[in-house]
Amino acid sequence: MPDKLLFDGSIAIALLMVVLSWRWKSAARALYALLFLAAGIFNLVTVFTRMDEYALSERLAYGSWAQRFFLHHTTAIVVAIAIGELLVAVLMTLRNWPVTVGSLGAVLFLLGIVPLGTPLGTAAGFPVSAILAFGALLLMTTTFASTLWAEIGSGFWHHPRAHTVS
Repeated sequence: MPDKLLFDGSIAIALLMVVLSWRWKSAARALYALLFLAAGIFNLVTVFTRMDEYALSERLAYGSWAQRFFLHHTTAIVVAIAIGELLVAVLMTLRNWPVTVGSLGAVLFLLGIVPLGTPLGTAAGFPVSAILAFGALLLMTTTFASTLWAEIGSGFWHHPRAHTVS
């Protein structure tokens, strides 16, 4: 029952992120930046303190060669993933084209983990990551004229020139 609740809750949050990406883009951008920041920090801390978490949770859909490669190079792979997650988080806080690049990075990352098992199990796999990828794709259609920090400072005040749809 707790797994079903976690799975259903994850889908509800992912759908909320899509709605935010469509309607309240600045709030969605902040949450995506926070999500990727938290994921990057989590992966860096976990790979150096409890690396066995990755070995125990591996549910790779690509076959045994990928599992063997991952298990032999876990630290390097997870550190590279974490750096990518942190880069997405930083890009999402900037303005103009870096946000688009960060959104593209989020889409590619989220689609990349669709077939993979994660420490969170099914809560972070399909369809949750695919739904989140769609929300990040919606953000790619927006040009943010100000940084996330400027928007937070203004209390997410909706200003017609703050962001435009491409």
